[in-house]
Amino acid sequence: MRPFRPIQLFDRVMWIAMLWALVGLTGCASVISQVLEKPEVKFQGLSIRDANAEGATAVIGLDVHNPNGVGLQLDEVQYRLELAGREVARAKMDRAVALEAKSTSRVEIPVPFLYNQVFQSLLDLMKSGTAAYKVTGSARLGIFELPFENGGDVKLR
Repeated sequence: MRPFRPIQLFDRVMWIAMLWALVGLTGCASVISQVLEKPEVKFQGLSIRDANAEGATAVIGLDVHNPNGVGLQLDEVQYRLELAGREVARAKMDRAVALEAKSTSRVEIPVPFLYNQVFQSLLDLMKSGTAAYKVTGSARLGIFELPFENGGDVKLR
């Protein structure tokens, strides 16, 4: 028979406590996702602002609809921008944005870029007067991860 060691008992108690905590946290997330409706993210457009000799800022517009009776917080948005089939920006916005209850909020994500980073895509745009763009990403609202994707054409005016 093995002698009793208090450390073994402590280790077992700690494992059981960690398992219960994990089950409890998983249960809370499950209950929350059953009580709250999943918000919707819709791509609204891409515009170019603050153009100068070195670069410009592409602004990705997203409408985030919160169907719930309580306000939520948009914690993070990760995104990727392609122009003429080439990736020109990939970044993360991690400033929190408050979303009012039962409303839609416009979130604008600035994507600064330098022309030398997107040179070939800009050449394609200047030659044809238009270039395809594609925006992909995801928004994180607490326990919800909401992907989005959209594309279209950027036209020279």
